[in-house]
Amino acid sequence: MPEIDGVVRQFPAATMIGGRIQPSMATLLSDNGEMGDREFIPDWSINVKQIRRLSFIDVLNGKVPASAIRGKRLIVGATAIELGDRYTIPRFGPVPGVVVQALAADSLIQHRALSRLGALPDVGFAAFIILALGAVIRSAGARSFVAAAAGLFAVLAGPVAAQAYWPVSVDAAGPLVACLVAVTAALAVEVRKVRKMQLLRDPATGLPNVEALAARLSELDRSKGLVLTGIGIDRPEVIRSVIGNTGMDCLMKAACARLERALQTPVYLIAPETLAWLSAETEKEHVERAESQFCNAFEISGQSVDVRCTMGVASAAVRQRFAASAVEASIPAAPSRRSGAASTAAGNPRNQRPRSPVPMASRIPPSTANTMAQ
Repeated sequence: MPEIDGVVRQFPAATMIGGRIQPSMATLLSDNGEMGDREFIPDWSINVKQIRRLSFIDVLNGKVPASAIRGKRLIVGATAIELGDRYTIPRFGPVPGVVVQALAADSLIQHRALSRLGALPDVGFAAFIILALGAVIRSAGARSFVAAAAGLFAVLAGPVAAQAYWPVSVDAAGPLVACLVAVTAALAVEVRKVRKMQLLRDPATGLPNVEALAARLSELDRSKGLVLTGIGIDRPEVIRSVIGNTGMDCLMKAACARLERALQTPVYLIAPETLAWLSAETEKEHVERAESQFCNAFEISGQSVDVRCTMGVASAAVRQRFAASAVEASIPAAPSRRSGAASTAAGNPRNQRPRSPVPMASRIPPSTANTMAQ
């Protein structure tokens, strides 16, 4: 009988007639009663076009050679559209009822009467796909599209391969939905990861920002004599007026690159013109090494820019007082100590007044100090 959508998908091996179970025509023709009175799914992979059709009147008139029907199981039925004996089946669409009988009989003869796996295996298979495909996509990184395509191919080819070797029908709808859920979930995780990484970067320069520094501080053991050093560009507004905002961003990236090469540690942009880093070195060696990176001018957009800087150092040895040390730290060195770091080329060095030391509190945002205190 057709299902609610008008498609015949199952065939009864027997039916109740007059209070008695009578085997169907397909069961009688195949001489195979292993299905009992249950319904089964005919093997729709059998090609109906290969079932030979003969004209009934030609058989009666002896026009069909006896060798063509010798040893064959014959079904006599009408195929005219006008009779209305047509049913829609998977793969082939509308076919005469006698063709459905032939397909069912041929399935039983070849022991290819298909049966469904059931709900429990389908749910287990779907759960496996969600877990396995999700893990593969997350670990694949840039190759996640290839992993998703491979998973989709496996979901589509798996039921076909299983049905080719065993008389089972594997529903692909559940695995396809599971595949979609896994891909969607993995994509959501990746989008969240990318957004989180974006929050740890300054949008203008792409340098790790104060949030990245806070995250790094939360991972480190701050009882091992860590030192937080900040260095700020003096008179940034004068430099910016000459080389522009884009040039200022390039200057900060160049300064960050110099410091990272010299110090062999990540450098963070904690304010628009302020860089900071963590180190276990002594304060004197750390400061002198950083200062030496500003002795030479920076080449920014074809302009030679000399930079003068102000530094501050805070010790992270005492965890509870880390924020206070960072805020209260100042630069005790005299301006002559920084003679190696020339004044900015944007101004006239002869007209510049000596710059007094600036406390670290003016360079480190309160949010970072609070994070370091936790």
